[in-house]
Amino acid sequence: MSRFLRIEYENSFHHVIARGFLQKYIFLEDADFQKVLSLIEKASVKHRIIIHSYCIMNNHFHLLVQNPSMNLVKFMHSILMNYALYFNKKYKQRSKVFETKYLSPLVDTENYLLVLCCYIHLNPVNIMVQNMQDWKWSSYRFFIDSNLTKPSFLMTDLILKKLDYNIEHFKELHSEYKQWDPNELEFSRTIIGSEAFIEDITSKYIEPHCDIENIDSYKLNKSYRNKISQIQTFVTNLNIEMTVKKKLLIYGLATKTNLSYKEISQQYFFGLYKAKALCEQKRGIISLSQSNKEILNLLYKIDRL
Repeated sequence: MSRFLRIEYENSFHHVIARGFLQKYIFLEDADFQKVLSLIEKASVKHRIIIHSYCIMNNHFHLLVQNPSMNLVKFMHSILMNYALYFNKKYKQRSKVFETKYLSPLVDTENYLLVLCCYIHLNPVNIMVQNMQDWKWSSYRFFIDSNLTKPSFLMTDLILKKLDYNIEHFKELHSEYKQWDPNELEFSRTIIGSEAFIEDITSKYIEPHCDIENIDSYKLNKSYRNKISQIQTFVTNLNIEMTVKKKLLIYGLATKTNLSYKEISQQYFFGLYKAKALCEQKRGIISLSQSNKEILNLLYKIDRL
């Protein structure tokens, strides 16, 4: 089973994203949202994880976390395993609940802590609600209304302190960053940060003195290169329309390797597509699979590569 490279160190910050398998809804009613929040609370206490913002959507969730004791993997394992057991028991099924790999890119807090908080809070806008404060399964309301009793695991002070506790400024930032997309910035699904931050982290934790422009030099694990080859061979040999092949290739590279959407575009599509466009192509093939058994079967085969 391939894994994304995860870099953590004492007090590292991460943008965590866990998605439902094939992006299916995994939070179906209020009790499900409350259950995952209670699991986040318990796991954060047990593994000493600090949550600075969050948003639970119907088919995935986002967390902005601080990792004082380098326990991120244990923290996430506890949440995902216990929620999957709860979900399958409640809905009387035996199937995968979450995608095999959750994302947890390291965050350059000096440059991107505030914007990432805004990005997380903006997730339900124009999808589930028109206004952020109307979505009760995110941390946004607890930042703007001090009269609300915030969850015990949520720390709002760090972000608000950066804004001198100016709530109006906090609200304005969300409007300013509406179009911001971390996929455009992410490095190998491993780091969200400035070039200087990426260079510093990669030199310390991945491979000292390597050329930051040589993206492939960071794919040190041969299993990733083998996985890419398997996906390409599988998709190339399919007797289907080229447009569907393209979407399957994007799906495979995005879910089974540590390549970011930006890197997929650069290395396999001559940089013609923006990261957001490739993300939409992946979502499109997943959506199609829900009504097309042949496509669903191909996605399962790619997942097993």
